[in-house]
Amino acid sequence: DGVQDPVDALDIEVQLRPCLDDCATCGEVTSLPSASCSQPSEGFWEQFQGAWYRMDDNRCVGEVIRNSMVWHLQWNMPEAETPLERVNDEAVTQEVEGHILLGRVRRDAQMTIHWSDGDVWLLK
Repeated sequence: DGVQDPVDALDIEVQLRPCLDDCATCGEVTSLPSASCSQPSEGFWEQFQGAWYRMDDNRCVGEVIRNSMVWHLQWNMPEAETPLERVNDEAVTQEVEGHILLGRVRRDAQMTIHWSDGDVWLLK
């Protein structure tokens, strides 16, 4: 279609390696654009507030409060809360268990985040 995905246009180096649980591959971001790219814009995080669910099984991931994911207890995460960082208006990152994941934000009828490890979250 000739339209370039805004996240693909970023200078982001992605390293692919096998998952521990035998899924296809996980994308791990190993470097990000300069910090000037990640400064929050006015009201950016407002649209992320609320409960997020996984697309594949409709299980609750947790709730975004301000610019952090507060994980649902079912995930047994080592940290109860993970900061989210803005890359630009179409992308965010988070560090989970030592891995930095890149999320592509889609604002269709239902807002979604498509993570570099293959996970897709829906805002409900």
